[in-house]
Parts: sequence; C-alpha cells; structure tokens
Amino acid sequence: MKIFQINSVCGVRSTGRIVADIYTRLRAAGHDCIMAYGRDESANCGGDTFKFNTRAGVYADALLSRITGKAGCFSTHATKRLLSEIDRYNPDVVHLHNLHGYYVNAFMLVRELARRKKPVVWTLHDCWPFTGHCAYFDKYGCDKWKSLCRDCPAKHDYPKSLFFDASKEQYEKKREIFTLPDNMTIVTPSKWLKNLVKQSFLSRYDVVVINNGVNGDAFSIKARYTALPEYLNGSEYVLGVALPFGERKGFSDFMRLRKELTDKYRIVMVGLSDKQIAALPPGITGIRRTNDVHALAALYANARCFVNLTQEDNFPTTNIESLMCGTPVVTYDTGGSPESVFAGAGEAVKKGDVTRVARILENICPGDADRQKIALEAAHRFGTDAMADKYVALYEEIARRAVKAEICGGKQ
Repeated sequence: MKIFQINSVCGVRSTGRIVADIYTRLRAAGHDCIMAYGRDESANCGGDTFKFNTRAGVYADALLSRITGKAGCFSTHATKRLLSEIDRYNPDVVHLHNLHGYYVNAFMLVRELARRKKPVVWTLHDCWPFTGHCAYFDKYGCDKWKSLCRDCPAKHDYPKSLFFDASKEQYEKKREIFTLPDNMTIVTPSKWLKNLVKQSFLSRYDVVVINNGVNGDAFSIKARYTALPEYLNGSEYVLGVALPFGERKGFSDFMRLRKELTDKYRIVMVGLSDKQIAALPPGITGIRRTNDVHALAALYANARCFVNLTQEDNFPTTNIESLMCGTPVVTYDTGGSPESVFAGAGEAVKKGDVTRVARILENICPGDADRQKIALEAAHRFGTDAMADKYVALYEEIARRAVKAEICGGKQ
C-alpha cells in the first residue's frame, strides 16, 4: 500500500511530528509512504520526503494572503509540482493534514484530487477547512460558519488579513470545492471537532476520531533523569508550552496566574519571543521556541504540573506530552483539550478561572507512584503506535473499498 501525506511541515511541531510518526509506522508495517511538505523540517526528518515549495514561495504566499485575506489561494506553481509528484507516485490514498500555512493552493489541490478520483483522508487539526477565514471561532462565540461566513470578527487572527474581509467569498469557495471528492474520509483528533464538522458543509463525509499520538521514546517518565538547565535546578515550577505563545494559548492568563500563585512556585513558559521574555514579571521564566524534544521532555517530567490555559484548541499534543512524562495536566475546559485528561491525571477548569487553577496547583503533589501510573496509562492511550495503527487500518479499509468499487464499475 502506498500513502502520500501532505502537510505544511515535516517532523517539527505537533502536526509535523504526527506525519513523521505515521510514516515510521507505515514503513514498519511494510507499506510505502511519502511525506510532502512546503515549509520547515527537522534536521533528522529522514525518510521519503518531498519538499515542493521554497522559502521565497512561502513568503510570497503569506504576503498575498495577508493583503487579500484569501489564504489557500496562492502557491500555484508549487502546487503543480506537488500534483506532478502525486501522479508519478500514484498512491493508494492521499492523506491531507493542514492545508493552510502559506505553502499550497488548497483549492487547486482538492479540486485536482477529486478530478483524479483519488481516495482522500483529511485530518482536520483545526476548523479552517469549514470556515470562511479563521482556524478557531470559540472566543468570538461565532457560528456563521454553519450557514455563511461574512463580516468576520477574526479577520486579524491567523491566517491574518491586513485589509480585506474575504470570508464570504472564501466560505463559498470552500463549500464548493472541499465537497468535490467522492471518496473522502475526515479524521478529527477530538470528539469536540467531530461534532463541529457534523454541523458544517462537510457533514456528508464519514468522520472518524483518532486521537493525536506522542512518541514514547522521546516523551517518557525517564526524562526525569535528564539534566535541567542550571537555573531551574531545585526549583518547584509549573510549566506552560505553546508554539507560538500568543493570546489564544493563554499568555495573558499566565500573567494573571502569577499573581494568584504563592512565591513558592515558579512558572516556566516555553515558546516565547524575545520581546515576550523581556516583558515577563518576576517569578516567570521564559524560554524560546525549541525543537529539542529531549530538553522539552525533561521540562515536562520535572514539572509539578503542566498548565494549559488555551482559549480554544482541538486536541493539544502538549497535554499528551506532559502525561506521557508522568506529569498531571490542568487545562481550561475548552474545545477538545479536556478529552485527554483521564481520571487521576489532572483536572479541567472553567475558562478564565485562574484562581481555581492556582488553588489546584498548590494542592496537587504527584508522587513517584502517581507519575508512573499517569505515564503508563498515557502511553497506552496516546502512544504513536496506537494512533498510527488506527490510521493504517483506515487506509487499508479505504483502499479495499476503492478496489471493490473499481471492480464493480468494470462489470457494468
């Protein structure tokens, strides 16, 4: 079986690591796979990769998208290169991940896959595929995406538009083109997102929930024995991780949390810009974005607790990374974030209630046995093998259906 995965990045950040983990499992099972991407990759991404865009192409796409408000409409030449590679490889299944990120013409790609009658799996890592502009709409309480986007309140949110509100045109274009494929299965990492898809114009498609997985070789309780930066040795700290660490990920609420916590506990925030770090109050340590998973795992494993104050999210892998390292999670009850927090592994709190978060953090005190139990259960639920095996089973089922349809069609 031959699988062709497409994403903005490869081997880095949450979606890029998911792509690489699926690739590894496919190869171990004797299948072939190509990872196609347009932007960043890890130094050791390895495997069969195909980078089809350039830095200049990505910058041009980002500029045009921000000027026009029409994300996903550019990178035409890069998309033609991608389609040529798909034709050459002739996969059994094309697996789409994020089609935003200024690297591909999403409309051209989906239209051509439909024309070629390729079986498609599309993993939605956010809400962008069924809105006129935004990736998330929770903070605005907006439900225009259910009927027709217009007068977008999130125009200046990612993917940012500097001038124009093209949400109505983009919504109508997505509704027309993203529903063209006849043989497409949608995957969501959370039940929360599945419920939204079933209320959108993508509702005619089968939707399967496959939770995101995390590599247990990189993220495990063994990371407790990895050396921390010298300035953290002996510190009692709670951890926040986001890439990037903007308002959607709760930056301002972490500032509020600092005021609620006693001085006994330090807050460590990973994924900050230099400007953010320079403005931090006493009691918060800022760390820049890192792709060093071993250093990140050590921070998770030695934290008193992982705190996720996300304002809106799908199924954040940061929660899982923490749990795999044996560290409990306290998260806002937003989106699909609470779905990863099982009994004994933390708590979900009403969004914005930093006072409640602080009280939980001061009372939570996981011992070694607690951490071992959390890590074992998380590995069972959210290991990459469990995730990838579900994808492989889905690919095999889709490929069987495609062969059966071809045989039946040939008999007519």
